[in-house]
Amino acid sequence: MKDLELLIDKCLHGEANEEDKNELKKLIDESDEAFEFYLESLEQQSELKEWAQNQKPEKNKVKSFQFYKYALAVAALFVLAFVLFTPIVNKPNLVLSIHSVSTNYKLIRNGEMIENANRIKKGDQILVGLGGQVRIDIAQQDSQIHLMENSSVNFVNRDCNYINLQQGEIRAKLEKQKVPFIIKTNEGEAEIIGTEFSLSDKGETQLWVSSGKVKLNRGAKDSVFVGAGQRIDTELFKLEEKRGSHIIPEIHQGVEYFYYANPSETLTLDADMDLLSNGIRNDFSYLTGAYDGYVRASHTAHSYVSHKPFLMVLKSYYKSELTGPQIFRVSSLRATNLRINEKLYKLNENGEISVDLKKGLNLIELRTIGGLEKDTGETLVNIQKQDDKNPYASLSMENLFYTSSEALADLTDLELQEALTCDLPLSGDFLDKSTGLEAEVFGEPQFVMDDEMGTVMELNSSNTKDYLVHTRADELGLNGSYTVTCRIYFNELMRSNTHDDAIFSTEFKAPVEGNSTLVLLIRRAHPYLAHLANDSISSVVMQEKKWYDLAFRFDRNTQSIFVDGDLVMSSNKHSKLYSKEKLQIGRWTRNFLKGRICDIRIYNRALSLNNIAHLYD
Repeated sequence: MKDLELLIDKCLHGEANEEDKNELKKLIDESDEAFEFYLESLEQQSELKEWAQNQKPEKNKVKSFQFYKYALAVAALFVLAFVLFTPIVNKPNLVLSIHSVSTNYKLIRNGEMIENANRIKKGDQILVGLGGQVRIDIAQQDSQIHLMENSSVNFVNRDCNYINLQQGEIRAKLEKQKVPFIIKTNEGEAEIIGTEFSLSDKGETQLWVSSGKVKLNRGAKDSVFVGAGQRIDTELFKLEEKRGSHIIPEIHQGVEYFYYANPSETLTLDADMDLLSNGIRNDFSYLTGAYDGYVRASHTAHSYVSHKPFLMVLKSYYKSELTGPQIFRVSSLRATNLRINEKLYKLNENGEISVDLKKGLNLIELRTIGGLEKDTGETLVNIQKQDDKNPYASLSMENLFYTSSEALADLTDLELQEALTCDLPLSGDFLDKSTGLEAEVFGEPQFVMDDEMGTVMELNSSNTKDYLVHTRADELGLNGSYTVTCRIYFNELMRSNTHDDAIFSTEFKAPVEGNSTLVLLIRRAHPYLAHLANDSISSVVMQEKKWYDLAFRFDRNTQSIFVDGDLVMSSNKHSKLYSKEKLQIGRWTRNFLKGRICDIRIYNRALSLNNIAHLYD
């Protein structure tokens, strides 16, 4: 009976081979006792309990009656077929599905490459190529697993929560699990219940945990718990503090840009060289010269000056509502490379190409050569798409996205209040509510009743050179990370290259020492941020007779500009301000603001995107 029990157990769990199945059939056919035991075993399975009970013979039936024996034999065969040939496998507790961020990956199943497969199964292998990324979601959970570029993983068990990381990096944010996720590397094994972490195997195993706790095992004896803000590698096996940005990439609106120089070789479209600058824009459209101010050729050159040609690389995910062919057109002064979903396309003589897009996010990469253009404001490079309403239209920011794990943490209301160094409502007086000090007044600023904002300050409605002077920059916290915000309305915008629309500045005194002067203004209708000779400008075009929420932010080495809560420009490789001059409001040298301004706030910390978006709620 022990052999019979073993055979039944194998069949119920899908582990029986053909020899086992034939042996079980033979035992059931030859013995009524074996058949009854078989039915009792089926009663333990909830799906088969009622059926099995109905097959049992009544106690007072005569077992030698031929019809009974015949019926019993048929039932035995039916049940045998049901159990042996219908897989009885418990459903996986976890369902993992692919939501690819890029197309540069392969799914291998049973030795063959599988296309258009979403559900991950036991034994699957995923290979992620250069520049690729795969996001995996867990059904009915707010959990994500990201396989980063140049990664190779294998899913070992039925629930796919035992993962063999053969090379590369896994980043994940997991809800608390009933059964731990196990991720095995060449040198260790991590047990994860629920946390946010990064685990990589690039020669040695490294683990970084940003929230929760992960147990890392090295061999049979060594193990350690790695907590939030800690990292460890299997070589030293020593905990270190590592605090920083979020691990999981988040999606934001905009276009990433990268500017490269090559001082020793010929500049081409195919090689990334020395990085000059990188950051975020709101679209692919570039104009020549100071009309767009698209580059700093060196760390000390003005935004619209470029002494040598440089490689421009623009990347963004375009969100398509449809699947199928769509027509794109590229306009450029110089040669371009266009890649969509990592495939290089050859443009026709009009710069046009038909591309098969998938519904959802499609990666666009555009390359060209910038620098040494005349200050004419003509198109340097742009990409447009044909649609039903217009022959061609530029790709709008609403459909352009990038992924980043560099998001700043949100500040609490208490932290915002503690970071506030200036609060000038300008709704009837010049009092700073955060310090109790009044700003010094020059000219004849007026308080007017605005239909949208109520009482606000208006400057230079009569060309009287109106402006305010307030506390020193260092006392306001502007010599480190900062956020400067205001609400602003332009009666008139200067569109020449000789005058700007001043918003905030510190006094300019020659000779300028490095980053000694703050300049936050509008240049040729574009928002502009500078620590002088270290500046950035957005391609957003401001309009007259319209209210805007503006924010200028500096954090470590990154300058950022926000318009109405949206990040419209971000640029890296900048130095911090060093100034002890007083802050001017509405003036920069000979430039003044012609318009209205209110709700000026200055924080001595870099506010998050979410903080800025809801600042004036």
